[in-house]
Amino acid sequence: MQQRTQQSENQPGDPQLKPVVIRPWYKEPWPWILIALPLITIIASFITLYLAISRPDYLVVDDQEMQQVKAGLRAQDLAEKDVATAAPVVADDPDGER
Repeated sequence: MQQRTQQSENQPGDPQLKPVVIRPWYKEPWPWILIALPLITIIASFITLYLAISRPDYLVVDDQEMQQVKAGLRAQDLAEKDVATAAPVVADDPDGER
C-alpha cells in the first residue's frame, strides 16, 4: 500500500508529517460504476440480438389467412372512402362570401 505524506494542516510550522493513505483504483467504487454502465449496455445488446435471431417473424403462409387479411384491408379502404365522401368539405371565402 502506498503512503504519501503531507505537512500537517493544523499547525503550519509543525515539522511532523501526517501519513496519507492512497487506495488503489480498484478499491474505489466510482471506476466500477463507470465500467458497469457500458458493460450492462453491451450485455443487453447481446440479449436483444439473441432474441432477434432465435425468434423470427412468421410470415403469412396459409392462403386462407391471406384472404382474411385482404378482406380486412378492403373493408378498411371502403370505410375510409365512405367517410371521405359522406361529408363534403366547404371552404369559406376569405372575403366572407360563399
